Amino acid sequence: MERMIVLLNKGLCVLLCFLLLIPTFFGGGGWAYATEVEGTPEEFHYEVTYDGIVTEVVFGDKGVLHLSDLDADNSDLLIGTFEDLTSEDIAAETLPEAGTSEVKEEFLLDGLTKYKKVLSTGEVLVFSFVKGDTYFVEALAQSVETVSEAEISDGVVQEGDTKADISTEIEQSETIATNDNGTSVKRLFVVDETGQELSDLGLRYYRTADDGTHVEITQAEYDQLNQPTTALTSTLVTQTAPSVVYSTHIQNIGWQKNVSDGTMAGTTGLGLRLEAMKLALSGGSYTGSIVYSAHVQNEGWMSPQKDDAISGSLGKSQRMEAIQISLSGAIAEAYDVYYRVHIQDIGWTAYTSNGKLAGSAGMAKRLEAMEVKLVKKGDSSITTGKAFYSAQTTLPTTPVITYSSHVQNIGWQSEVKDGAISGTVGFSQRVEAVRMQLGQMAVEGNIQYRVNVQDAGWTEWSTNGQIAGTLGQAKRVEAIEAKLSGDIAAYYDVYYSVYSESYGWLAWAKNGEPAGTEGLAKRVEALKVVLVQKGKSAPSSGSTNIAFVKSEKPVLAYQAHVQDYGWLPKVADGILSGTVGKAKQLEALRISLTGMNASSGISYRTNVEDRGWMPWTSNDTISGTIGEGKKAKAIQIQLSGTLAESYDIYYRVHAQNYGWLGWAKNGESAGVELSNTRLEAYEVKLIKKGQAAPTPMGNSYIEAGQLIYLDPGHGGWDSGASFSGIHEKTINLKVALKVKAILEAKGYNVAMTRTRDVSVSGTKNLSTELLARAAMANAANADIFVSIHHNSAGYASSIKGIETFYYGYYAGWEPEINQSMHLDPERLANSVTLANKIHSSLINSTNAYDRGIFDETFAVLRETAMPSVLLELGFMSNATELAKLATDSYQNILAQAVANGIIHYYR
Repeated sequence: MERMIVLLNKGLCVLLCFLLLIPTFFGGGGWAYATEVEGTPEEFHYEVTYDGIVTEVVFGDKGVLHLSDLDADNSDLLIGTFEDLTSEDIAAETLPEAGTSEVKEEFLLDGLTKYKKVLSTGEVLVFSFVKGDTYFVEALAQSVETVSEAEISDGVVQEGDTKADISTEIEQSETIATNDNGTSVKRLFVVDETGQELSDLGLRYYRTADDGTHVEITQAEYDQLNQPTTALTSTLVTQTAPSVVYSTHIQNIGWQKNVSDGTMAGTTGLGLRLEAMKLALSGGSYTGSIVYSAHVQNEGWMSPQKDDAISGSLGKSQRMEAIQISLSGAIAEAYDVYYRVHIQDIGWTAYTSNGKLAGSAGMAKRLEAMEVKLVKKGDSSITTGKAFYSAQTTLPTTPVITYSSHVQNIGWQSEVKDGAISGTVGFSQRVEAVRMQLGQMAVEGNIQYRVNVQDAGWTEWSTNGQIAGTLGQAKRVEAIEAKLSGDIAAYYDVYYSVYSESYGWLAWAKNGEPAGTEGLAKRVEALKVVLVQKGKSAPSSGSTNIAFVKSEKPVLAYQAHVQDYGWLPKVADGILSGTVGKAKQLEALRISLTGMNASSGISYRTNVEDRGWMPWTSNDTISGTIGEGKKAKAIQIQLSGTLAESYDIYYRVHAQNYGWLGWAKNGESAGVELSNTRLEAYEVKLIKKGQAAPTPMGNSYIEAGQLIYLDPGHGGWDSGASFSGIHEKTINLKVALKVKAILEAKGYNVAMTRTRDVSVSGTKNLSTELLARAAMANAANADIFVSIHHNSAGYASSIKGIETFYYGYYAGWEPEINQSMHLDPERLANSVTLANKIHSSLINSTNAYDRGIFDETFAVLRETAMPSVLLELGFMSNATELAKLATDSYQNILAQAVANGIIHYYR
C-alpha cells in the first residue's frame, strides 16, 4: 500500500508565538480548537485502513472519530464526528465547547487527503483513510516535509492544493509482511512527483496495540515476537513464510524500486546493463541472511555481501556479468533460493539455486535483469537448468563430492569426501549400498551412480544422495559406476576405485566405466571417489591398471514391466521379477546375457492379449507392450550358438488364479491360454548341462478346456450374510481356496473370480457385480462354474442344511450376456449332473440336513455359458450350524466334498 505523508513545516510554526482558540470548519462544518503553546506543536500522524464496519476510530489517547455512515451517493465518503480526548486536561472556562463536535464531517477514503485536528493541548493530529479488507490504525513516523500556513489554518491538507508550497519529495511505504500475531513490516522510501524512487529509507517494524493502532517497534522486538512457538501438546513448530526483496541499479536509470518474490528487477529489450544489486529477507519466522555476490566487468567477483548491502559497482559504467545467491542460518535449512538472469544476446537463463552461478564469464555480455524467489525445501515446482555460460574451463569454486557406504555388520558409515576411503579394508566385510552427493556447486549438475548387486545385477541409476544397492538383504555390491551430468560434466571428471575381495585396490575408473567385478561373486569392501578438473592428471592407479574384472561365465539379468509400476529393477538368475499378490499384470519383459562370446545369445517372445505370439527378440530388447494396458499371457525363452551347447535356460511364470506354474525350458511355453488370466511375475535360471533341473517341472502351460471356475460369492463392499461378527464373504472365500488347492493337487486347472476380499467388478452395483463373474468364466471358456455360498433365513434360527441349485428358465428373467447358451440342452443336462454329484458328496461327507436340489434363475447360473451350479453350504442364521461353518476343520470337510463331487463329475 502506498501513501503520501505531508507534515507541518516546523520552521513556519516557530514564527507563530501563540495560536488563538478559534473555531474552524471542515468540509461540512465541524469545529476544532487550539490552545496557546510555545514553539512548534507536536504532531501525531495516523493512517487508517477502513473495512466499512468499524464505528469508532481511536487515535491512542488523543482523539476518537465516531463514524456514523457511508455517504448514500459515494461509498468512498465517510460521515462522522471527531472527539478531542485531550480536552479533559484544559480548564472548562477556556474550552466552552470541548468534547464531541455536534456537526458531522465528511472524510474521503482516498488514501491522499490528510485531515488535521488541532487538539486542546496544542498538539496536532493528522490522519488519512484507505479502503481495506481489515481495519487497523497505524501510527506513522513524522516527516520533515512542509505545508503552507494557510493549510494549517484550514486544518485539511489536500494533495495538489497550493502545490508550490509543498515539497516534491514524497515519502511512501509498502507492506512487506503481515503476520497473524499482529506484527508487520513496511519499507519506507521517497519518490518524486512522477513516482520515481529517489531513496530507500529502510524497513520499519510494527505491532498492533490493544487499542488497535500500529506501534513501531525495533527489529529485535519484531524477531522476538515472531520466534517459532511450540505447543504444549505438540512438537510441531508454526513458522511464517519469508519473502526476498531486491532491487537493481541500471545504466541511465539508477536504482529501481524494490520488487519481491520472483518479480523482474531490471529491464529487457532496452540494452541497459545491470551495475549493482541489493537483496534482503523480509518477514517470516526464520533467522539468517541472504548472501550474494556479483561478477563485474574488469573487476571479477566482488566480495560477498548480505542483507541489503550493495554488490556490484556504482559510477564506473561497468556491467554485471554473473551473480551468486545463497541463504545462511536457520532459513537455509527450510528454504532454497532460486534465481535466473537475462543475458545480453542470450535472454533468460533457466533457474538455478543456492549459490550456483547465473550469467556468463569471458564473453563480455551484460546482465540486463534478474528474478529471485524463495522456495520451501522439498518443493519441486521449479525446473532448474543451464544458467551459466562461459568461454573458460575453470569455475570460481571447486565442487566437493561426499559419499558413504552401508557395510555388513556396521551399517551406514560417516560421510567422507574427495578420495578418502569409505568402507573397510582387511575385515572381509561387504559393502551393501552406497550413496554420493555433490556440494559447493557453482553450476548445475548431478552425480549419478549405480551398483552391481549379488544375484540382482546392475541397479537403476541413483542421483544425489539416493541409495544404490540393498539394505537388510545381506547382498554384496560387486561393482560400481558413476558419472557426472549437467553443466558440471563440462568442467570435471569423476574418478572412482574399489577394494575388491581377492584383488585389493583396483585401478581408477572414470565417467561411467565399471569398477569392480562381475560374475565372480567377489564383494566390494571399500571405495574411493574424487573429482578431477578437466585436463588435469588422473589419480595414481597404484599396483594395477585394471579397474574391472569380468567372468567369462554368462551373467543372466532380466526385468519386468508391470501395470502401474513400469519397469522394475533388473534381477539375476532365479530371482522373481514382477509382483505377487498385487493383482498387477505383467506387460513386457527384457532379458540379457553378458560375459559370453559373440556367437552366443538369448532370444525370447511373449504371448500378448489380443495379439498372440509376438516376434522373437533378443539382447535386452523389449518383448510385449507398454502403455496399451495389455497383459502378457505366456513366454518362451531359448539360447543360441555355443552357449546352447553348454547351458539350459529354465523359466516359470506366476499366473492369476493359478500361482506359480511348473518350470519350462529351452523354448517351451510357460503361461496360460485363457483370455482372462494375466501373468504377474516370472523367474529365469541358467543351468549348466548335466546339472539338476529346478522343480517342479511340467504343468508350465495351461490350455483352454476343462478349466474349473470357482466363484466365492460376495466380497469387498458386499459382505453377504453376517451373524455374530462372521461375514459370509469370508467363509465363502476360505472354502473356495481350499477347493482350489485340492483340485490343483489332482492336476486340474482352476481359476477363481476372486482370491481376495474384493469386488470383482470394482463397482457397488450388484447387477454389474454378478454379470462380471459370469463374464469372467465365459471369457476364459471355462468347462464348469461352481458358485460357493452360505445361507441365511433371517432370524429363523431353527432352519438348517445344504441346498444346491442349477439353472431353470423363469419367464421375465431373460439373460443379458448369455442369450445363445442359457437354454442349451447339453448345458442344462450337464448342470443337473454336476449339481447331483456335488450335492451327494456334500451330504455324504457332512451328514448335514439335506434340503434338496432345485432349479433357479440366479444371475450367475443364467449368464454363464457352461454347466453351472450354486451351492448353499449351511445356514449362518442357525447358531449351531454357524459354529461349525466358522471352523477350519469343517471348512476342510466341505471343500473336500465339493472337490470330490467335481472329480466324480469328470469321471
